[in-house]
Amino acid sequence: MQRFKTIKNYKKVVEKIITDKKLNPKKKLEDFIDPTHHTATVACSTSKKEKALLRILITSDVKKNNSFVREFKFYKILKKYNKNLNKLPLLIDGSDKKIKWMLRKFYNGKQLGDFWGADKTKLTKKLAKSLINYILELQNLTFEIDKKIKLQKRNSKWFINDWKKDLDYNPDFIYKKFIKKYFSSKEIKKIENLLINNKKTLNLYTNYFTHGDLMPQNILSDNQKKIFFIDWEEIHTNNPLFDVAYIFVNAWQDKNWRNNFLKDFIKQHPEKNKTDLKKLAKLNILIISLRMVEYAYLNLVHKNKTINSAFENHLKTIKEIIKI
Repeated sequence: MQRFKTIKNYKKVVEKIITDKKLNPKKKLEDFIDPTHHTATVACSTSKKEKALLRILITSDVKKNNSFVREFKFYKILKKYNKNLNKLPLLIDGSDKKIKWMLRKFYNGKQLGDFWGADKTKLTKKLAKSLINYILELQNLTFEIDKKIKLQKRNSKWFINDWKKDLDYNPDFIYKKFIKKYFSSKEIKKIENLLINNKKTLNLYTNYFTHGDLMPQNILSDNQKKIFFIDWEEIHTNNPLFDVAYIFVNAWQDKNWRNNFLKDFIKQHPEKNKTDLKKLAKLNILIISLRMVEYAYLNLVHKNKTINSAFENHLKTIKEIIKI
């Protein structure tokens, strides 16, 4: 089912931008265009022989457009900082009512993993320390970023209901089909009650800058082993454990690493109420595990061992949380 309308002749639009800005794509355009998401992400070089990444969005979907605009603004803010936050500064930009695009410097880093989980060999103590410092650094910038972008806020409403609507590929009926298949009615009630009974805590901690999509492929490292994040379309304010929970859930192949990572983050976070932070960790891990286990459920048809293992681990994590 197509979720939103797009303009015709997608390839021609991409080609026109490339021609106008004198860009040189590294591969055929067909390899870059993703009609499902109505996007193109093209690795190219500029007339000045700089490596660049061209991102183009063509859609009338308001939500998708707004997320692109937020990311665009965020890159402008990143230009002010000299640390890891400044790995992908903007070069030039342009947009009209239907087409939004940005051209940014291309930074070639190694991904932490793929959609189904982090590479276990990369889950080191040094990585954990870098991730904690990086996330805390971002959270310290919340006020300044929010003032310039007016970030959306996710509170208890999102955790209880809205997250199911945010699944890009799956209408709600898929979630209902999946959860009834793998959870008893008693377990479903436990999941719902756990979120409803913690509305107050979820609403209290909503003022922290959040990347919002820290999948392993969005966490990169350079030759100096420094880490940085990419793809900032989902930025918003949320509780301080949301990004951490994303990393925790997708580090399912090394339980010791992820448990120590979570414990150390809570210990180092400036918030004094550690009990609330631990509670938030469970709530975030629950929601993100539900999201990831549904993605895996929809892909079990591929008979992939990694997908099967991810599915089993995420399902086990959820069951363990609702036992408490």
